[in-house]
Amino acid sequence: MASDAVVYAANASEDGVDGIDGASQTLATFARSQQLRGSTIVPLELGAIMTAVSDTIQPKVEKHSLDYVIDQGLALTPFVPKREAVRQARVNGEWYGGDNYNRASVVVDAYDQLLTTIIERMNAHHG
Repeated sequence: MASDAVVYAANASEDGVDGIDGASQTLATFARSQQLRGSTIVPLELGAIMTAVSDTIQPKVEKHSLDYVIDQGLALTPFVPKREAVRQARVNGEWYGGDNYNRASVVVDAYDQLLTTIIERMNAHHG
């Protein structure tokens, strides 16, 4: 086992939810296998980072996807908003946190907050 915790990352879409479900089922299968071996060591599900989320008019599929991860207790917040500057930076092979993409700063800020949340949850898990 390479990690003692798992963070899922997905777009707020039906494919993203399917990916989270698939990964979660794989983790559950691994947990059962560990139990059969007499081990209680299983990675903790810390939650799911939902990316490219509309913060204006939200499509129904996107809303349903976010509601699903919230209902499953997996939602890590804030949700990462969708910004065209991020896509432009990726096409250019650049980091969107640089000075050329100041409109993407809200995305960088969201990831900074998520990192803090993940570290806090890891620290709580390790006591």
